[in-house]
Amino acid sequence: MLEIAPIQQALNWRYATKQFDPAGKLAEDDLAGLLDAARLSASSFGLQPWKFVVVREPALRAKLRGSAWNQPQVTDASHLVVLCRPETLTVDDVARFIDRLEAERGMKPGDAGPFKQMLSGFVERLSDGERKTWMDRQVYIALGTLLTAAALRGIDACPMEGFDPGQFDELLDLKRDGLHAVVLCALGRRSASDGYARLKKVRYSAEEVVLNR
Repeated sequence: MLEIAPIQQALNWRYATKQFDPAGKLAEDDLAGLLDAARLSASSFGLQPWKFVVVREPALRAKLRGSAWNQPQVTDASHLVVLCRPETLTVDDVARFIDRLEAERGMKPGDAGPFKQMLSGFVERLSDGERKTWMDRQVYIALGTLLTAAALRGIDACPMEGFDPGQFDELLDLKRDGLHAVVLCALGRRSASDGYARLKKVRYSAEEVVLNR
């Protein structure tokens, strides 16, 4: 069982890195480990409505920076991950998940029928806008897992909402894959000149945040 103290220590160490060291490249094994942590993240019903796009091409990242308020993290971090959701969610997606679930758990086809029926009903009751909002929320759960995993590995990260999702969709040709950009996460090593790294972390106390009933 993991001790809670190292996790708290890692979360106290992390901050939203504003300046990355362009020379601070992550090993591919480290990146793969972080992405796998995000892949293993919790999601409602286990449906995992997300894809993680790793942008490696420097010229493309330079273009994306122009659609992200010219924030240097987009180009200077070792890696830029664009966390995406599908354009839509249908009962076909539910069926694909149920097929995987039955296969992975050694079930007979149709054994998860009641669960499939419940999930299909959930999806069909939502409007298109509600489905997108629901999927966005799942992507943010994965983002939280990614940030925590990075902190535990001593890797700097910066979650970023300051960008134009439509322009990112276009520049990354996400519609080809039926995807929409939701949030960004820059990963790498902090620059020694990033003054934010030396600032005291400001959080409300547990007594102010945790309520008991």
